[in-house]
Amino acid sequence: RWVSDVAHELKTPLTSIRMFSELLENSPEIDAEKSAKYSGVISRESARLTRLINRLLDFSRLDRGEMKLNLESMDLAEFLRDTVETHRSPIEEAGFRLDAQISNEKEARVFGDRDALSQVVVNLISNAEKYAASGKEILVTMDFPSDERVRFAVHDRGKGIPRSVQ
Repeated sequence: RWVSDVAHELKTPLTSIRMFSELLENSPEIDAEKSAKYSGVISRESARLTRLINRLLDFSRLDRGEMKLNLESMDLAEFLRDTVETHRSPIEEAGFRLDAQISNEKEARVFGDRDALSQVVVNLISNAEKYAASGKEILVTMDFPSDERVRFAVHDRGKGIPRSVQ
């Protein structure tokens, strides 16, 4: 089942890349607006494919016990703001609104691997984009539910995950 799921995940962006590149190749009179739109799809799907392959490689390294984390202390609020800004453009080009509500109530220092944590946040944003339904709004939040805890979340306007699979 796992191999089937991976193959499907890889096949989806490849199909889009092939389809839109063929449209560009076989439509010599294509206007600039459509060309830019098709090129954008190819670019986004190529980036998605790269992320999927990198994720597979990470899983493989983790499974072999070879994955090394570069742990460091970082300001979670600053990290989340930077991550949102880095990924804002492709999300907004896809027709979504991406906002962040990051509490400045106090400093939230976390100890972790910046790249690994970034991948987690990007995956959550990507899932929100994929499942946001017609809402087209993604919100990244960070707050302090108690003195000892900090919480960050990625929200969308999709139907959510059924309780039976949570």
